[in-house]
Amino acid sequence: MSREQAVGHVAERLDLDESVVMADPAEDAATQRASLLITEILMALEGQDDRWERLESEIRSMSPGRLNQAASTLALDQQLPPASQTRLTKIAEQAETLLDLDPAESNAEGMIKAQGLASLRSGLEGYFKLAGKHVNPDHVDPLSRALWEGMGERSVPAGSSALLNIARYVFQVHAMPEDLSNSEADLPLADIRHDLILRDLASQRVIDHTIPLAHGEALGMDNERRMAYFLNSDLSPYHRAERLFDEVFDDAVTDPVFADIAHGMAASGMLEAAELTLRARIFQPAERAEAQRLVGDALFDNGEAEAARERLITAREIHAEVLEAKGIQNLEHEDAAFLSRLSGSFSRAGFTRDAEDTLESVREFTRLAGGKGQEYSNAYRQIAVAAYNAAREAVERYENASNSVSALRNEAESAMILAEKLIWGLGREPNPVFGMINRIYSTRTMYVALYGELAVRMGLTAAVQRSAEEFEDLLNTSQNLDAAGLHLTNVSEVFVYLDRLADYAALIERGETLHGDHWERASAPRAEVRLYEAREQALRGEIEQAIQMTLDARENPTPSGQLRDLTFDLISREVLRPGGQRLALYLVDEGQMAAALAVTEAAAEIALSQALVDERVDARNDWQFVYLGCRRVAFMFDLAGDKARALEHLEDCAERVEQAMSGSTTPTAQFAESIRLLAAAHFWLDDLAGGQRRLSRFTDIGQVFTGSERVAHVIQRAELLIESGDAELALSGLDDAVNTWKELASSAGSDDEIKEALGWLTRGRASQARGSAANIGLVPAYALLVDTLREHVAVTGEIKPNLRSQVADARSTGVDLIIGEGETPAARDLIADLIREQDRDLETRHVVEALTSLRGFAHAKSLADSEDRSSVRNRLLRIIAEELTGWDDFPGSSMARFDFDGDGRPDFFNPQYAESEWMMSPLQMDDDIDGDGIPDTQDLTPYCPGCMDVGSMSRR
Repeated sequence: MSREQAVGHVAERLDLDESVVMADPAEDAATQRASLLITEILMALEGQDDRWERLESEIRSMSPGRLNQAASTLALDQQLPPASQTRLTKIAEQAETLLDLDPAESNAEGMIKAQGLASLRSGLEGYFKLAGKHVNPDHVDPLSRALWEGMGERSVPAGSSALLNIARYVFQVHAMPEDLSNSEADLPLADIRHDLILRDLASQRVIDHTIPLAHGEALGMDNERRMAYFLNSDLSPYHRAERLFDEVFDDAVTDPVFADIAHGMAASGMLEAAELTLRARIFQPAERAEAQRLVGDALFDNGEAEAARERLITAREIHAEVLEAKGIQNLEHEDAAFLSRLSGSFSRAGFTRDAEDTLESVREFTRLAGGKGQEYSNAYRQIAVAAYNAAREAVERYENASNSVSALRNEAESAMILAEKLIWGLGREPNPVFGMINRIYSTRTMYVALYGELAVRMGLTAAVQRSAEEFEDLLNTSQNLDAAGLHLTNVSEVFVYLDRLADYAALIERGETLHGDHWERASAPRAEVRLYEAREQALRGEIEQAIQMTLDARENPTPSGQLRDLTFDLISREVLRPGGQRLALYLVDEGQMAAALAVTEAAAEIALSQALVDERVDARNDWQFVYLGCRRVAFMFDLAGDKARALEHLEDCAERVEQAMSGSTTPTAQFAESIRLLAAAHFWLDDLAGGQRRLSRFTDIGQVFTGSERVAHVIQRAELLIESGDAELALSGLDDAVNTWKELASSAGSDDEIKEALGWLTRGRASQARGSAANIGLVPAYALLVDTLREHVAVTGEIKPNLRSQVADARSTGVDLIIGEGETPAARDLIADLIREQDRDLETRHVVEALTSLRGFAHAKSLADSEDRSSVRNRLLRIIAEELTGWDDFPGSSMARFDFDGDGRPDFFNPQYAESEWMMSPLQMDDDIDGDGIPDTQDLTPYCPGCMDVGSMSRR
């Protein structure tokens, strides 16, 4: 076909004069109309690989120039997403309006305005319908014109989320008449025309990642350009999270999501986008205050301290208005928690005076409602506890920090100040715990002791001293004697830190005097005194005496208690990390390794003793002696610097387990759990050979299991394989778990059986030996494997062979299990068979959580969209949005978050790090973001593998 023939064909199909087909559309109204409508249709087909072909086919079959017919026919295509179909229907309606205009009586500019107004009318009507607003039709046109002017006469695509968001913003911010169904209602049209935020909302555009960049726009290795392109594109997790709520008008649901989005945008350097989100997408005052605080934190992390301070001050001002409206006497625990976070944010950024000023309202509240003379109230208690919890979390963040340590310490200290003010203000309890008159300050006593422990951990001597003095005062009256005695052990570290052990002993004597006869509460604190004295003995070199004093410290010692006192407190069964410090760990911290090893040898004797086996700490679980003894002692040997002795001890333990548990009197589940605990300990200590031996034994023992116990066993085996670091074996182990679970799911008939199957799929269930706390589900096991693989890359920079395929296999297999592949029953079908709506809701939530953990966002959204009840649907969408805004391909590192092709190399680094820090990082920036073999210095579709051939610039 010649050029002239092609021009003639296009002119004929679009009902245009041949002379204008190749001219600038701005010079001809009819051409402009066709151009506008074709652009709208193509935008509605966004994401479809063959959108040009689809449009061309409809243009060939429509009546000449009737693009409304093309849009209507395309809207009927069931293969398109519902959102595209809806948008095409809107375009068809708009096209009819434009096609009714006579081009001879208009110009190109007039056609653009007509199209823009038609879009606005359509968008407003759609918003009114979705929001359930009854609006008189006479108001639609003047509102559309006011919006058109307020938006700077910018057009917004018909049926787009942008139109809904603009309508929602206008109706949230501007004072609309209560009765919009009244045609005489006075609309704030002038205010809308002059609202500058509307221009920003109208100018927002998202990059279509399938459309090629122009020559010279290639991203190359420019970190800032890479980040800006991705985060402004339709692939951005923030954009995807926003789109979930296009038709949701519940601020309680959307505000927290947009706060997270604003924070993520600011953290990524997208300050203008973050600002627009703050101003136009978050409407509840408390949520706006929290969003401003989050953005302030992000700005500080990016090195913009003064800009951060401005945000934090704005957050304080917004919250002050909230408090003024409710009255300071009505301050709630959410307010206290927010003010604690905000004060911490000021402190972290180095603005100490601002941090203090932020707490003024809390000080005023304490003066009004707190103090020993005041009556105790549950409301005040909630506020004080919220402040303590915020302080504890801030201290933990500081303790676990690998960077920004100084800033996090400031944040923790600020949170401690608030907690102290409120705890010291807890009043007299009119109805003491259990009706005991000697607990009139029970809550205050408990939190003074807990606060003192935090102060010791932080090394805040003055705060520790105040805790000691306050606790002494609380033991001054017999009316609070039992409460003080109950927490006397907790406060021991406070007095030891202050080198006041004699004063601590005097407190015990005071309690006994007040009690009048034998005070049962004195037993544990007296033991603490002896244990501290044993430490001093050990430091003097009197190791044997120190060991004996430790063993005899308690009135009725048990083997498990003696093991704890010789080594350390445990955090949990699954975490091989010490909690509280005891004798051997204290000696390690003091650098006395030989002494620590000697103490650990004494502990090893107890760990292998028949007395510990017979103790039955937990009457249901024979494996407790392995958890409380063998593993703890092995880890203590390692902490004391002798890994060989640790492994030798684990071998001795394995023999002891076989002797004690391989007989017929021990349930097989208990035996298997003991071996599992030992295998995990070997892997924890990087002893792969020992771990594999225990794992093999664990596998053999489990052959006799059936049903849910078999499912539990194969998942536990897969967990151990993940801990071993062998991803291929882990995937194979998970395949075994899948087959076992399918048998369980296929036979599920009753509600209890269905819930059992779904529980093992999405989150884990109770098993005979382990109980519920230690079991994870099948999908979480796949997610654990992904996180383990990705964290290894993030921390070490080592990219193992097959990383990409292993992660992809884990995710796809887990998702397929949920949606149902082949003969596997789909989770949705299993849920549908449940009788009670409450059960169906709970299991659906767990399924959505499981899907999002494996990036199965499309399936999760489909499940949410199938829910008729908007409140339930919105909660499910919130789960999806939280996972999207928290997207992180490099867990364990704050250096980078995104790896589009999954090859282990980041697409770009986070903006708070300088290039010199990237160079020192184990991570290396990806030079081919989408993994299509075209380097990013040349790739014009850098996030779309296969979209463009760089040489021919033609579609593949």
